[in-house]
Amino acid sequence: MSFIKLWFSLLLLHPVLSFSQHGGYMLQRSLPGIEAYGVDPDAFSFLTNRASLASVEQPECALFVVQRFMMNEFREYHGVGVWPTSLGNLGAAFHYSRFLNFSEQRFEFGYARALGTVEVGIGFAYFSEKASGYRSLRGINAAVAMRTRLGTRFTVGWQVMNFPGVQNKTPVHAIWVASLGLGYKASDDFLLAMEVTHEQEEPINVHVGFCYNFHKSFFAKGGVHSDMSGWYGGAGWLHNKMRVLVTVSHHPFLGISPGVALFQQL
Repeated sequence: MSFIKLWFSLLLLHPVLSFSQHGGYMLQRSLPGIEAYGVDPDAFSFLTNRASLASVEQPECALFVVQRFMMNEFREYHGVGVWPTSLGNLGAAFHYSRFLNFSEQRFEFGYARALGTVEVGIGFAYFSEKASGYRSLRGINAAVAMRTRLGTRFTVGWQVMNFPGVQNKTPVHAIWVASLGLGYKASDDFLLAMEVTHEQEEPINVHVGFCYNFHKSFFAKGGVHSDMSGWYGGAGWLHNKMRVLVTVSHHPFLGISPGVALFQQL
């Protein structure tokens, strides 16, 4: 067991040891935000494409908890809130994870507005990574995004992000991430989405996912990522303004990660 913990520690510390900040496109995070290229994006969608925040019509908050690779010591927390206003829509999110002597925190803020048929969005985030025996890695990243609809069934958008790492007030690394997404509304109940993402010094990742609503109160989501050959899925229940989503993802080397998300419209 001590060997397994050591192995995971080295795996998680890799971004710190190499003075880099990973783009944050983890497998499980794709699931609640898949509707970023749909007609009715949820609260988490703006983390996938900041411009999708412009289509949010009601205030909503959500909490997503993931137990990575079935390990009690490695749990991740994601929270988000969105607020539509007459001057544009606002979003805020946080991420926290901790494993042994490594911890990561992230606070993100987004703004989006519709300009005719085009939606534009921007975002900023502060991140901090700490590991025992190493100096902390912290910094600020920014994102710009666009989204528009092609007819009544297609939604297309792009986003570019830059992650400047800062250590002791000295820039040490910057990672850019570019993505292009397309959503197809096959019917009022079925959404098929595809996103192509290229992160600096990483292979291109193709993400394909779907969202299906059935029997009014139930829905399901699922998808795959090409870069890691991993998949995810989830099923949920809708009651009034509250939604509950139970999720699972599978990494080909690290195994299963279960999770649960709670959405509440205000």
